[in-house]
Amino acid sequence: MMVRVCIRKWYFGGLKWLGFFGLFCILGACGSITKKIYQPDELRQAIELRTHGRAKKDLEVPFEIDPKYVEIAKSATRMHSSRQNRAVALSSAMFSMSYFGLRYENVATTTANETLQLGYGNCLALASVFIGLARSIGLDSYYMDVSSRVNDLQRRDDLNVRMGHITAATETEKGIWLLDVRHLFHIVTHYRLMDDLEAVAHFYNNRGYEIIALAQMEKEKVDWEKVIEMFTLATRIKPNFYRAWNNLGVAYVRSGNFEKAEKCYLKAIAEKKFVSPYFNLGLFYLSSRNYKKATKYFEIASNLESDNSQIQYHYGIALLGSGHTQQAQEIFERAIDLNEKNRAARKYLKKINYYQENKTLPTFSQ
Repeated sequence: MMVRVCIRKWYFGGLKWLGFFGLFCILGACGSITKKIYQPDELRQAIELRTHGRAKKDLEVPFEIDPKYVEIAKSATRMHSSRQNRAVALSSAMFSMSYFGLRYENVATTTANETLQLGYGNCLALASVFIGLARSIGLDSYYMDVSSRVNDLQRRDDLNVRMGHITAATETEKGIWLLDVRHLFHIVTHYRLMDDLEAVAHFYNNRGYEIIALAQMEKEKVDWEKVIEMFTLATRIKPNFYRAWNNLGVAYVRSGNFEKAEKCYLKAIAEKKFVSPYFNLGLFYLSSRNYKKATKYFEIASNLESDNSQIQYHYGIALLGSGHTQQAQEIFERAIDLNEKNRAARKYLKKINYYQENKTLPTFSQ
């Protein structure tokens, strides 16, 4: 799972059990894979260079595998000679109670060894298990981002989380095979190969998110310093990881460092079609009553995601604060059309109607 966080609401899903595994074959797609594969120690050195020595030397490598698990993988695949059949046998063994007995859980970003010990993990964790085991038995296996077609936005409390999807890919005689742990690839038409460095950046981005998630679950205080450490590490490993910059901005807002938060959001909008940082910048400026800037960023967010009732609602507030009452009224009406249960938008619309009828400006409060 690849997670993208933005202020306002946030995602936390329930436990999902796998009835069976899946592999999806894309025949002839993209040609052969040429992405860089790292050995664990080589990857640690590369990360140390990118972070200027600030990353720990005992940094966790997601796909590193204990030799005892390699022996089980060899046992599960020894009867097969083709790469395709070995990939199928390995993925079957991952979810078979006769071998590894793994299951899917959406908030569990763990290393391959941790996943194998616990018996569950999210899509990134399961992909790491497959990649580590596959490479150990001689299969070229890589991380694959399929978020272009598998994407979800869910909400909880005061954050937004946009969830993407990462899986494992293996080159076989018949094409590129994908590990389909959530049975989603019937809707996938595009995908993007990732090198190991980028996958590690996603790993630490997820770790930051899950520190927040688990604290919220247990109703405990969030360790924002640790969250910032995880998101910062993700951005240093992959400097153009704009979703991680957005997440880091969220963490800085929640820890009270608004100057750094603004800088992070401004870096995140370098990815022009990524709505979250525009929405977050709108919220950022709205909270300081800078309605002009808030309107600017909410308008962009609205254009990027015109069917989002919450974006329309906040856009309406910014317009109202800027004195554009008529336009704000239209935006609140749009927010309600998109979601009839948007009570906050109805409240503002009612106040605007009161003003128009009585020529008395009511008090507007968020």
